[in-house]
Amino acid sequence: GASLDTPEPRLGFLNFSPTDFLEQPNNLFTKCKSAMLRYHHLIRVFSAFAILTAAVNCGCREEKKPVSKPQMRAEFELGEGFPIEVPMHFKGSEYRFVFDTGCGLTSFNSIHKDMMGPHVRSETATGSLKQNISLDYHELENDANFGIGRINIAGRVGVSDYSQFGQWMEEYDGLLGMDALSHFIVQMDFIEGTLRIFDPGLQDPCDWGYPFELHFSGGTPHLGVELPGGIMESFMIDTGAPRCYLKQDLFEKLLHHFRPNAEYTPREITHDTDSLTGVPLKDFHLGPMVYEEILICEYPRSFLGMEFLRKHALVTFDFPDSKMYLKPLDDSESAAEP
Repeated sequence: GASLDTPEPRLGFLNFSPTDFLEQPNNLFTKCKSAMLRYHHLIRVFSAFAILTAAVNCGCREEKKPVSKPQMRAEFELGEGFPIEVPMHFKGSEYRFVFDTGCGLTSFNSIHKDMMGPHVRSETATGSLKQNISLDYHELENDANFGIGRINIAGRVGVSDYSQFGQWMEEYDGLLGMDALSHFIVQMDFIEGTLRIFDPGLQDPCDWGYPFELHFSGGTPHLGVELPGGIMESFMIDTGAPRCYLKQDLFEKLLHHFRPNAEYTPREITHDTDSLTGVPLKDFHLGPMVYEEILICEYPRSFLGMEFLRKHALVTFDFPDSKMYLKPLDDSESAAEP
């Protein structure tokens, strides 16, 4: 898990526990060959993003602002597996959706296309493997009663053939994306195993952990991170990705930072790719937090997924304020001075 360090806060990288990967003897150049790697084929619709720097502001004010009880909109069991599945209601029935901050648009699997309202337009978007994704926009009917918990979703939704996202996604009815989440605070409590969505208000964030500034690109949240060798990258914070991935041109630089003579040639990664090249990073810092080990794998785009988020006791996305709060697993550590 994460721990705290007492020196001045520094930008850093984030933690994954590479229990599913087979390491080479040098422990710096690994092949990610786990059955869990089937999850890395999740494709979402989103735009390319810009590099930014995370602003880490630790600590709380001595004089606290008045605190109001937030209005809870939805609360569900978080579960321990991947992906995070949430129940959505639509036309009087319940459907299985994937909770996905890496998806800018809430969408339905095309198996439900006949239940949608009028077709608005079609377009071709770019997926995380940089392949073309066919997407239709439909207007929801007034009596659709579509939403999650006490959140009602109206207007337009996407409809897409989920086989484009990888075979494992075909069993799900839809993706709950950032267009529906961006007005709320979303909290993932890994101690209580609860996912909460509530209104922003005057609640005190001091108990949420350490704040990090987010940047939005294509409607999805990103965090600027500095890697070894002075490599800067903007990682999408993606609840629909299992692990940590770095786009291949930067991955090559990272690998050569540790092994200047290592041979690496960027290659096309597809749904059929059964192994990824990875580099483990030891004792990496993100602000005042220290992560024992990170495994970062080659990919067409850069993501920080659920294995990183699960390294914390509490993760809170304050989307209206463009912040993410990370609370270490040890409460005593989370109260330590940075």
